[in-house]
Amino acid sequence: MPTIAVDKAGLFKALGRDFTYEEFDELCFDFGIELDEDTSQNERPIVNGKQEPAQLKIEIPANRYDMLCFEGISLMLNIFLGRRTSPDYRLVAPPRGNLQVINVDKEVRFES
Repeated sequence: MPTIAVDKAGLFKALGRDFTYEEFDELCFDFGIELDEDTSQNERPIVNGKQEPAQLKIEIPANRYDMLCFEGISLMLNIFLGRRTSPDYRLVAPPRGNLQVINVDKEVRFES
């Protein structure tokens, strides 16, 4: 499973509240992801005179490509918490109805 590091303060702000370690760990478990690490309790490096902000390292299941970034994690957790509704994705025709066509020459091939 990929592990994604996100800014702790930014994620809690996006979720509308602060969580204790235990509360956020339980939220992750209930949702089906795993909190791997909270760096706020660790010694964090100083970069350009500022201490690096605390991060949450979250393990994301391999089939959840929608959660491989900060925005995806915050959106899905907000939906799970009932703070947002699910997005209404729609298939729409492109402007002026022009579809793009990709032509691949026969000489281009994949070798493994």
